Amino acid sequence: MIKRIQFLIFILIIGALMGCSTYKPYTWPDGTKYIGEWKGMKVHGWGTYIWPNGNKYIGEFKDGKKHGQGTYYFGEFKYEGKWINDKPITDGQGEHAAYGHWLWGEEYDRKQQYKEAIREYKKALSKKHNKWIAFSCYNNMGIIYRNVDNVEEAYHCFHKAAEVWPARAYWPYMGLSTLAYKQGNLEESLKFRQMAYHLVQRNEYEKIEQQYSCYNMDTLKKWVTIFYEAVQIQLDFSELKNQYVRKNYQQVELLAEKILSRKYHASLGISVEGTIISSVNDEGIGALNGIVVGDQLLEIDGKKISNHRTAVTELANLYDRFGEKIKVKIKRKAREITMVCHLFYPELETTKRMLNKARTIFAKGKYQDFSKDVEPPQIIILKPEAKRGLRVVGSNLIDFLFLVGDNVKVSSVSIDGTLCNASEASVLEKTFFDGDVKKYTAQLSVVAGCNTHTIKAIDTSGNVTTKHVSVAYTPRLTEKLESLYQHSVAIVIGINKYSKWPSLEFAVSDAEAVIEKLRGLGFHYIIELYDQEATRLQILRLLRDKLPNMLEENDRLIVYFAGHGQTETFKYKDRQGQIIKEKEGYLIPIDGDRINYRGTAISMAAIREASKNYGAKHILYVFDSCYSGLGLKRSGGIKKADDYIKKLASMKAVQIITAGGEDEQVQEEKGHGIFTRHLLLALEGKADLDNDGFITASEIGTYIRPTVSRKTNNAQTPKFGWILGEGDFIFESISDHEK
Repeated sequence: MIKRIQFLIFILIIGALMGCSTYKPYTWPDGTKYIGEWKGMKVHGWGTYIWPNGNKYIGEFKDGKKHGQGTYYFGEFKYEGKWINDKPITDGQGEHAAYGHWLWGEEYDRKQQYKEAIREYKKALSKKHNKWIAFSCYNNMGIIYRNVDNVEEAYHCFHKAAEVWPARAYWPYMGLSTLAYKQGNLEESLKFRQMAYHLVQRNEYEKIEQQYSCYNMDTLKKWVTIFYEAVQIQLDFSELKNQYVRKNYQQVELLAEKILSRKYHASLGISVEGTIISSVNDEGIGALNGIVVGDQLLEIDGKKISNHRTAVTELANLYDRFGEKIKVKIKRKAREITMVCHLFYPELETTKRMLNKARTIFAKGKYQDFSKDVEPPQIIILKPEAKRGLRVVGSNLIDFLFLVGDNVKVSSVSIDGTLCNASEASVLEKTFFDGDVKKYTAQLSVVAGCNTHTIKAIDTSGNVTTKHVSVAYTPRLTEKLESLYQHSVAIVIGINKYSKWPSLEFAVSDAEAVIEKLRGLGFHYIIELYDQEATRLQILRLLRDKLPNMLEENDRLIVYFAGHGQTETFKYKDRQGQIIKEKEGYLIPIDGDRINYRGTAISMAAIREASKNYGAKHILYVFDSCYSGLGLKRSGGIKKADDYIKKLASMKAVQIITAGGEDEQVQEEKGHGIFTRHLLLALEGKADLDNDGFITASEIGTYIRPTVSRKTNNAQTPKFGWILGEGDFIFESISDHEK
């Protein structure tokens, strides 16, 4: 007691010497304490600030921030030096000078100035430091390298962080698990999450986080648990799909019951800076509900969000609410939107349907024993590429490239009796089939005209698949047939049976017709979603989670959607006080609400955000729905030249073609929507306006816009433009006289 009185007297004396006597103690509800000078409602002048975990700062403040000379005591070390706006401006003095560089690294990191952040972290590591500094620098650098897709360096830094501080390795283990997830390796992702999960169950976890974490004690433990469960669901679901494809319904029933019997926990999987969403986790529930970076949290399930602390607290409170639908009010571009967020994973809904199918088959007595492997391998030919259903080459020496997958394991693959060379498939290629997938290559010579070759694949159970491939050799086409893409991927969605919107007649058949056309144009990987599968969670699982991990830099992606669309018009004032009028477009999934479509549909903002994370060179969205608010721009205007196609192919592009604008109705004729009917004609060659054997997305837009407008008496006028880049999506074709 005497020491406390002496301390208060000392503070008052210092205050008097500094010409100020406004020293007063204050304790916040979370236990944070301050004694010192104030200016209005902000700490200002000299004082002592003590955090709930025992960290403290003694020194000068200005407008609520550390500013001037001061000493910061953090766990087992301190930083002493000069501060400006909460950041040190010198290396500091004394035993732990590295702390200043670490703080600057954090500042650059927050601003996404990654080169500068890494420079500061490395400077911190070059100074005398303790394990906390080393751990924090390595872990933060791992996150940065992961963000910029430098996988090798990210792995190195995360492993170094775990090595420096094994008891706190749950942080880098979660980083390593995310890296593995992005590589499509669910088993390795689960391994690291399991390691993190076991560490946060130990008593030592609470001691460490109490001293070093700014979060509530249970927050991190809940986060680790949730994402451990999330990857476990996907791994189990992957095995369920394998058994379902094999028609092993007995195993389907056992696996489905196992998946559905577990208790799961919920998290939106978002990070916040204050109340602004700074990141959305790839496999998080927030991504599946259309939340995007830059949204401001206003309310979570009726609880107002006023600062970072309340945001983190209310997000953590969702832990035991898995399966529920909650309302999250956000602010996006000057208007408030109430998002209806389903705290659920789409795999569980599909699991229920598979289980019902298995039980229906059992009930009808038509079950057969499929436990033995009777399923033959599957083959997809990647090269030579198909163009309008033909495989035409311009060289007599052909490089064959194909994928072979089997539900158990492939034993051997040959072409014309010669064994092929096997190699590992890419992340994308491994998703083409369930089970074991390998890539095979061979080189053969051909003669002018048509050549037929036979590929034979045998699995370990002796099941055999043969596939014949016809290749036409035309020497004149050597230059023209240079490969433009490595993989061609399509997402095709069609919805007829809406529950809260009017049903459509031809959306599904239009989608199926588009698939048939794309297969003939060389698209070898197509994902289909129809009616009940086309929920917001399922669509965004593909667009926001799966595709960013799958696509590579020389791939192309087309996303086709046939269903309802909607446009929102809103106004706001800019900084100069001018009234700005903008529009936002929405895709309506099968579970979209008619009234609150903004909070239950898929916004163009979410689609644009997803597009930023795709590695593909060219992306084309084709929407057989009417919208405005697409945020489109015109191309930069590439000058026509001999290398025109090569020039377009070398530049990235994200483009959109839609059936019409705001307040326009999709028209139908001859069993198709008029837009899709003319899209199919465009892909057959009608859009090859310069007869060069290539059809670009911009040519399709140029052809389809006036054609559809005329056919509908101007009731429906398609829109076309670029979201990003100046390249052009290219479909290869062969002119009739060159076949």
